[in-house]
Amino acid sequence: MDRHFAWGLVIVLLSCTSAANTTDAAWRVAVVGDSISAGINSERSIQRPTVGWVHMFTENAGADNLAADFAFRSLFGSNARLTNLAKPGSRLRDWIQPTLFDTIVPTRPDYIIVLLGGNDLWAQVQDGTWSETEQERLAGDMERFFDKLAGAFPLARVLVIGYYDLFDGQSSRLPDNFRHLRGLSEWTLRANEILARKAQDRGWWYLDILIPFTGHGYARHLGGEALEPPFFRMPLSQFDIHPNTAGHRALAEEVSQFFLRVLK
Repeated sequence: MDRHFAWGLVIVLLSCTSAANTTDAAWRVAVVGDSISAGINSERSIQRPTVGWVHMFTENAGADNLAADFAFRSLFGSNARLTNLAKPGSRLRDWIQPTLFDTIVPTRPDYIIVLLGGNDLWAQVQDGTWSETEQERLAGDMERFFDKLAGAFPLARVLVIGYYDLFDGQSSRLPDNFRHLRGLSEWTLRANEILARKAQDRGWWYLDILIPFTGHGYARHLGGEALEPPFFRMPLSQFDIHPNTAGHRALAEEVSQFFLRVLK
């Protein structure tokens, strides 16, 4: 998590075809995730999807959204449809259960974008440690969730996107009131390694977003690099795991850039 604490971001893309470059195809896309995909933005006091990365990705209009060339329908076609199923607070194990997993099936998706795992890791490290047993539990939940996705969508192609680093590799410098999080940068790196391996073992795509987020987190308050704009609510006393508007936009741009490379 000592290079960059990537926050609970697992994005999985499932595709029944190799490319989505036909403008009249009615591609179906579902987003499965937690509060980040549901639109929680650390600059805003309430959840509002219009200030989240999914809305920025799918809509052309508005100052917070992406340029038209990178927007959803430019990539997937004018008849494509996206359904956002994200559930704030959800963990990998929640999506293994029928209550949430079965919400995916009616959408009959050609693609699924999954942003999950941060709540799992966050809960495990609150005592200031991330034990081998806890790492195995996270890996096991990833395995079971990915197996269930693969079983339900056997023709799918999958993109897994790793975690961003809230502390830009500098969590060991956190002050005493954050001392239980001093291992987060290292633990996030380890979680990314687990995630990448499980994706690559299945022949799925893996996209690392550590680098584009590096320097935009809380390291600026820990003697580290400070790039503009910050992607999270500042200062450290206002710590929040959720991206701000700039961070949501950066995430939407990374997703769009990946699709632009592989689908066009």
